[in-house]
Amino acid sequence: MRRSLRMGRTWISTCGWVLGLGTLALGVFASPKLPKQAQPLQLTDDQKKLEAEYKKSIKPLIDEYCATCHVGEQAPGKLDFDSYKGLAAILDNQKKWDQVVLNVRSEVMPPPGMPVPSKADRDKLVDFIQRAFSSNCNLENVGRVTIRRLNRTEYRYTVQDLLGLDLDVTRDFPSDNVGYGYDNIGDVLTLSPLHMEKYMKAAEDLSKAAIQITTPKNMVAEFHKATLPENARLGNSEEIFFFANGRVNFNFPVEEAGDYMLTIVAAGTPAGPDLPELTYWLDGVQQAPMKVPAVPAKPGTYRVPLTLRGKPTQIGVGFLNDYYAPNDPNPNNRDRNLIIYSMRLDGPDRSTIQPSESHRRIIYGRIANGTEMMMGGQFLRRFMTRAYRRPATEEELSRLMVLFKKVLDSGDPFERAMQVCVQAVLVNPNFLFRVELDDVARNGASRQLNDFELANRLSYFLWSSMPDDELMQLATTKTLSQPDILDKQIARMMADPKAARFAENFATQWLQIKRIEVSSPDPELFPGFDSALQDSMIDEAVSFFGDAVRNNRSISEFITSDYTFLNSRLARHYGIPNVSWNEMRRFNVKEYNRGGLLGMGAVLTVTSNPNRTSPVKRGKWVMEQVLGTPPPPPPPNVGVLADDKATITTKNMRERLEMHRKDPSCAACHKPLDAIGFTLENFDAVGKWRDKDGVFEVDNKGEMPDGTKLDGVTGLRRLLIDREDDFVRNLCEQMMIYALGRGMNASDKCQIDLLVERVQKKGGRMQDLISEIVNSDLFQKRSLTEETSK
Repeated sequence: MRRSLRMGRTWISTCGWVLGLGTLALGVFASPKLPKQAQPLQLTDDQKKLEAEYKKSIKPLIDEYCATCHVGEQAPGKLDFDSYKGLAAILDNQKKWDQVVLNVRSEVMPPPGMPVPSKADRDKLVDFIQRAFSSNCNLENVGRVTIRRLNRTEYRYTVQDLLGLDLDVTRDFPSDNVGYGYDNIGDVLTLSPLHMEKYMKAAEDLSKAAIQITTPKNMVAEFHKATLPENARLGNSEEIFFFANGRVNFNFPVEEAGDYMLTIVAAGTPAGPDLPELTYWLDGVQQAPMKVPAVPAKPGTYRVPLTLRGKPTQIGVGFLNDYYAPNDPNPNNRDRNLIIYSMRLDGPDRSTIQPSESHRRIIYGRIANGTEMMMGGQFLRRFMTRAYRRPATEEELSRLMVLFKKVLDSGDPFERAMQVCVQAVLVNPNFLFRVELDDVARNGASRQLNDFELANRLSYFLWSSMPDDELMQLATTKTLSQPDILDKQIARMMADPKAARFAENFATQWLQIKRIEVSSPDPELFPGFDSALQDSMIDEAVSFFGDAVRNNRSISEFITSDYTFLNSRLARHYGIPNVSWNEMRRFNVKEYNRGGLLGMGAVLTVTSNPNRTSPVKRGKWVMEQVLGTPPPPPPPNVGVLADDKATITTKNMRERLEMHRKDPSCAACHKPLDAIGFTLENFDAVGKWRDKDGVFEVDNKGEMPDGTKLDGVTGLRRLLIDREDDFVRNLCEQMMIYALGRGMNASDKCQIDLLVERVQKKGGRMQDLISEIVNSDLFQKRSLTEETSK
């Protein structure tokens, strides 16, 4: 039957067009060449003054406290301070000197047993190195974001906002790789054949869910292809002429269950006492016959309502009350026959269907007969512009309209043609990727993002999704980039419920608490730890961050606050009474030794082992995620802490760590790590408060390499308050990585320094930080490549 063949051909053609459109679009995304390497550094007058300062007061410090170990070709870390005679050598090796700053700030160097500089000397050394690199800033180099596909979260939210569907098709997608701590980094978001397979399936499912076919399918039986019995023949107009009893079967591709209408146009030549009878069969089962009074001069139409299941269905039609009396004196009464002129199956009946919101988002007007191409083009232009997040070009629309017409010409209804085209759009790289193309070739220079690119960066930063209509309208009028309008949009977007996505996606990755989903505290030691508690811990952190953004709280409150967010499940775990509500609410927890990041159960759980706390992991987490001063990686073949029963029952945590730290290669880093980590020992491996660790009193004291003494979580808070600038800078850098989808490079650090300075001058609040990031050159510009990427 022709209909079944049409369906197959349409699908094959659709696949070809989908892939063809993707290939065409990918052609413009070829990787461009990187800019040429910079010329050797020539010192400016200011840098010559810095060089004189280095030789006079900084080099002697380094010789006294560092050069004892770090000299010669075999120097640890291949850092030979004797090779840095002047400023130019330092500026040419920023990565090594950045690590020097980290090691000095985090106090992992000098190692134990070596002379230790005073705090004033440490600050002097760090300040000089930072001023030296600031003198070498190239603010024109704003970096270039690698073209990247939407990650799973962005894809889910984008199709939700584009189509209005609460349908998660990403569950079977491959997991996204992580770079710099985040899953939206362009350099690691690969596109595999498995991704394409999942995208194709998701696009098909989404297009069918979004657009309802309100026009019944019209499936016509093709008589000229039928196998006729011996007692039937095909007439000149392709009608079937039954001159004796017989039947013909036709197969209909019924894809959906529902109510259908079988329509048969027939006529008979009467003879004998009865009228000709039309009989039909449904999947081989004979149904009640219908009398046919109509004659060939005026055929009749006979309709039969059918309720069918969604499966291929065989319908037969035939003639069973043949009459033949050749000797009858009346010639008109000698031969009874049946003629079938046509047969079709229409359905399912959709007359009562009301188009859904997702349907109306795409097909938002009436389609009169003869206007299908015009209205289809209108609908698709708007949809492509929204899906591609910038105006669709005439070439893109014309290619898609060829596909649209091809589907219509195959006999499919208007809505099916729209489904196929929406499917094609959803696998086009302009939808799957966030695209910023350069059309100007100036090596080393940068360009301002156009308003659509800015709208995309802004919406995926704060909403993890596409720009809404208001952002697109401002981009269309080229007014979004105006500072006053942009600031109003930032405020609007942060107040929108979709900003909760930013709180969840950024906070859980910055704090590394997404790992709680795969954490496995020992169920015998911690029987109360279940999925409900796990979810509540995540909600605490996300609610805290979201509140800080929404209410423009001080950045320092992440450290200093005496409140958190609780529901009854989490409060019960923390031992806090009189909390009966299920949703997260702000609650003062000062008397319970909590508040801010340091008392959050999710943080304390992911920085523990399954059976015990880990001062080392907790200290490392504070140094990395809070202060931005990660310790060096551990040496190879480093030993593990003794956890056997004999040891843990006779030695407390500090004694076990002292055994581990006897290795000099471990001791240098462990000094600050352990000092910080021990201050959190009152919290067990799932974040509950405790005063005893097994048979031992909890030891929650620590001493930093410079002699600063820490007493419990309160002492750690004081340390972090003293280093608030480090925390603000780290949060700014982490948020910039997330906002741009790339790591920070040497030239970015100058921009970050300026940004932090502006935020602190404004009072150091969360909305100020977000606004400064969006208004920065790093966010609003991109470096140009050597060659055009078009």
